[in-house]
Amino acid sequence: MIRPGSPLALALLLLLGCGRVERPPEAPAPQETPSAGEQAAAAGGQSTLGAHFRALSLQDRQQLDPPPAGGVVIVEVLSRGPAQKARLASGDVILALDGAAVKGLCDFYETLGQRPPGQEVKLSIQRRNATFDASVTLAPIADLYEVSCLTGGAAGCLLLGWTKGPGAEAVALYEKACQFGLGDGCGMAGAAYLDGKGVAKDEPRAATFYERGCLLGSAPSCTSIAYQYATGRGVLRDDERSLGFYVKGCDEGDPSGCYNVGLMLDDARGAERDHPRAIQAYEKGCEGGNSLACTNLGFLFDHGDGVPQDDARAAALYRQACETDACVDSDPKGCANLGIFYRRGRGVAEDKARAVALFEKACGADEPYSCLYLGEMLEDGEGVDKDEARAAQLYKQSCQGGYQPGCEAAERVGGR
Repeated sequence: MIRPGSPLALALLLLLGCGRVERPPEAPAPQETPSAGEQAAAAGGQSTLGAHFRALSLQDRQQLDPPPAGGVVIVEVLSRGPAQKARLASGDVILALDGAAVKGLCDFYETLGQRPPGQEVKLSIQRRNATFDASVTLAPIADLYEVSCLTGGAAGCLLLGWTKGPGAEAVALYEKACQFGLGDGCGMAGAAYLDGKGVAKDEPRAATFYERGCLLGSAPSCTSIAYQYATGRGVLRDDERSLGFYVKGCDEGDPSGCYNVGLMLDDARGAERDHPRAIQAYEKGCEGGNSLACTNLGFLFDHGDGVPQDDARAAALYRQACETDACVDSDPKGCANLGIFYRRGRGVAEDKARAVALFEKACGADEPYSCLYLGEMLEDGEGVDKDEARAAQLYKQSCQGGYQPGCEAAERVGGR
């Protein structure tokens, strides 16, 4: 999924003997509904189960026995579609697809998108406290979504909008889904108006759609309206309201909401500082696949801040933030921090070459302090062939990224 926007405040820097280990930005980042990866996966395939899905929330897990470790929840079943024919219903949790456990929404969409129309798939379903299997024959998306939308199916309008891609036609379909009472439709319309995608940019209108989406149960919409209140985009800035919406987004299954709850509580924004609760929020966000939450949690174990100091645990969390699958954006700071650990053998066996590769990855994602460290290793031939010319370029890149030690290194080598 994609994190739109840019950092809104400087990252916290703590000095270590071998370099600086950093946290992600100390400000909430905007979120779209749903993630770009989920949209692409859903729109890219040509077959459908004939239903709209959402992520599994904390409340879902608490209400089910046994609580599922993963899965996706059916929000709405399209009339005359495969899911309806298989007697699936709103609230059912899909635990596995063709025997493979469903990790989350993006994973589910990507797997489903690889199946052609007419293929039968086997689903493992949990309905309240009972589990059962169902065989469903996938249908082509072309007619099903359009007919569903024309006959008042909110999910049909949303899914049809996904197939249209960015543009006014898609936004009109999202608005229609919202009018029919589907929160994710409101969220998609809000995202379009917030960034001016397919329509004229209108931040107050985006806020209206996001608030309605949150009220209708769309967790990412809650996270998005929280972002607007946190930053004052289209609304009066209000940290207390922002925190409330982030908490709601987190509780209802959006890991980005959890990450931002952690940031707000750590910074005493919207409430008194509550470090233990912030740690819980980071844990929940990291478990849900938010790489920024993993980096922040790793940072806490790195420094023993509110948790026992544990280099091995910190390294594992930085790795989780850096080495992600196609459904999750890697966090460059996680990669850079993991590089520092490999460079000095903290929590992992020392591996200079691995450190170089991680700094390359982070620097390529415009993380300026990793460019400095990569330059140092190239200048000294540490784990890599010596290359003073490229080191000088990297110091300059670090400086241009706003990192003062990079400027100092660039000045040093420039004066030779």
